[in-house]
Amino acid sequence: MKILVVDPNREERENTARTLTACRHEVIVLADTTTALNVLTEKNVDVLVVELVAPGRSGTELIKRVRAREGNVRTFILATASRALPGDAGEAFQAGADDFIRKPMARDELVARVDGMNRIRKWAMRVFGGTMQDDAAADPCALQAWRTLDSTMSSEISDMLGTPFAIAENTANITESMYIAYIPVHLAAENLQVDIRVAAELSSAAELATTLLGDSAPGPDVMRDLMREIANAAAGSFKRLAAVEGKTFTIGIPKDAVLSTGPARQVRGRRAWVLGSGTMRIHFDTELRVVSNDLVPASSLLEGMVLAHDLLNASGALLLRGGTRLTQTQLEYVSRALGVRTLVEVANAA
Repeated sequence: MKILVVDPNREERENTARTLTACRHEVIVLADTTTALNVLTEKNVDVLVVELVAPGRSGTELIKRVRAREGNVRTFILATASRALPGDAGEAFQAGADDFIRKPMARDELVARVDGMNRIRKWAMRVFGGTMQDDAAADPCALQAWRTLDSTMSSEISDMLGTPFAIAENTANITESMYIAYIPVHLAAENLQVDIRVAAELSSAAELATTLLGDSAPGPDVMRDLMREIANAAAGSFKRLAAVEGKTFTIGIPKDAVLSTGPARQVRGRRAWVLGSGTMRIHFDTELRVVSNDLVPASSLLEGMVLAHDLLNASGALLLRGGTRLTQTQLEYVSRALGVRTLVEVANAA
């Protein structure tokens, strides 16, 4: 969807924009309502997110003007307020707002409210015809499994490691080396992929290995394997959560099953959280995205299909090089090595 965010507070409008951009929306940000009105004169937007108290005309006045000149294309309006008074919500609704939310806005609540507007928008298309442009792809951020993975992982990691973990403050130095594992989870039917990355500072990785394995001097290979197991646990949790929503994800063979050390980086547009227990910290970073290549179950691969990337087995050993055009013999080999349900990324659908 096209979304216009109008908020005089730079930090708040940028946070809102990052959240909505991560959900694949096209977002425009503005600081004042006067400029917003000029923009709305030139282009249509699907959703307007507007702070009621703003420089120039108030947010309430902007809502009234948008409604007064509305034609066949309806803009859904979410009013926000950082200093909400008892009558603010009623005033916003009387002006023509469709929804109202007080700040500070929880990320999940903002996404859920925009999701609700999108459902209404699509319903209006079906009922009234082509007055709004529909989205062809599924909305990734509507997946509850992705949005609740942090709380689920806190209990499942605690059970796995035998020590209580809870969502904790991120105390890592961004330049400190970490052990990192990466696991992709695919939903071929909707071309969605969840990238799950798990990292731990060197000291935490060592303490984790000692706690779980009883190894007082764990080597790098042991710690890397442990991080991969935690990443696999996160992927499994996501699959179970998604199954409740009637969606089946398959854990694919990582193209770069990163089991290495490197600086921890916070990537814009991803969900990130930290689980802590005592001095141990496990960092989780997830991104839900649309993938362009075809993801095909190993059982459905056909002779003549071309691999998009190097194909690895569960241990990271190379099976076939990227660019390989599959033969019947190779199909049988891949099926035995990976199992029939594993998704393979191909560059064609021949």
